[in-house]
Amino acid sequence: MSYGLPRKLRVVFIVQVVLITLAVVVGAWLVGTGLQRDLFRELLREDAAYFWERYEDDPGVAVPDTRRTRGVLVPLGQIGQAGSTGLLPLAALEPGFHDLEHSGWLAWVDDGPGGRLYLLYDREHAWRLVWWVAAGPLLLILLVGYWAAWYAYRASRDLIVPINALARWAADWEPGISGRQVLDPAHLGNEFKGEVRQLAQVLDAMAGRVRAHIRREHEFTRDASHELRTPLTVIRVATDMAMADPDLGPRQLRSLQRIARAGADMEEVIESQLLLAREAETSIALQQVDVEQVVRDEVAKVREKNPSIDLHWHIDIRQPLQLETSPGALHVVIGHLLENACKYTPKGEINIRLEDGDLVIADTGIGMSDDQLSLAFEPFYRVNQTLSGGAGLGLSIVRRLCERFGWAVELQSQQESGTTATLRFLPQARIGQHV
Repeated sequence: MSYGLPRKLRVVFIVQVVLITLAVVVGAWLVGTGLQRDLFRELLREDAAYFWERYEDDPGVAVPDTRRTRGVLVPLGQIGQAGSTGLLPLAALEPGFHDLEHSGWLAWVDDGPGGRLYLLYDREHAWRLVWWVAAGPLLLILLVGYWAAWYAYRASRDLIVPINALARWAADWEPGISGRQVLDPAHLGNEFKGEVRQLAQVLDAMAGRVRAHIRREHEFTRDASHELRTPLTVIRVATDMAMADPDLGPRQLRSLQRIARAGADMEEVIESQLLLAREAETSIALQQVDVEQVVRDEVAKVREKNPSIDLHWHIDIRQPLQLETSPGALHVVIGHLLENACKYTPKGEINIRLEDGDLVIADTGIGMSDDQLSLAFEPFYRVNQTLSGGAGLGLSIVRRLCERFGWAVELQSQQESGTTATLRFLPQARIGQHV
């Protein structure tokens, strides 16, 4: 199982840093472009206005001419014939601000009483000034963004690391092994704080309840197995001793044999029910079982229990099969399927076929509708209460036992035509399969 929260958090932090950097760089470029355009347009406009003020006082005033700024004054009569000043062509420039990128100048063109004034400023120097002005605030914003992302990363990591540790503990936890060394408040590290410590304590309490529940389940199955098997053992021993009496008549012997078979059936039912009550991981005593013999034994039991039902039984063993499984569970599953087929077939026949690892039980009884078929494996559901006479748990027990052993049980049915039950056995459990 993968626990990628810390790694995902690092990825989020890196993405945040990259996005902050991109945002600052793009923002700086936009701000720089705007400052260069607006700031120097305003500066050149004010310089031009100041020049015209001085020109009104002294028409012979010199135009600006410094290392970064150049000025050209074209008299009124020569504006359309400006030609070249040695710096750049000026005749094409209309009044206003111009960014002459290829020539390396920012230009302001202004008409005044003495003609047309061209003010030029070094474009590269303007960019340097803008970046020097903007560098401080932008660097501060970048550092604050990095610090905020780092702080959020550290705070999130301090929260996620203990949660990640709890996730690993929960995945590795086994109910039979105490986890209090990990989750007991006395053993938790300093990283477990606030809600995380509370979550650890809740998980510890839940683990304790689960262990207590499992302990009670083990105790119950152990005690129930002993208390239920003891009287059955007494019944079996007593019937065996009674049947050994040579003076018994045929009628008494048949009655004792029925008691013995009923006791054996009860032992199988108890075994299967206790098996279902245990955890799936609990080891099960497996034995080599002949499926044909189980089928014949269960058919004999069903026929003996229902002597008044007029049925014809056909057993077709096309391919004998032996399994490594629980004999009691197999007897219960096949017995319930045969019992159901008998109950819902007042008159007709039941065909049993064993082939290719599948046991097929087909009857010619009353059948089921699609709605009834969808509910057949539900506990306490009975298709026909008059015919069944049971509690409706048989097929539910069959389904649970099949799930426990990895078998598959399927039902196909049609009203007034009968039902077919197919029991498919797990291939790994098959020991011998021969013709």
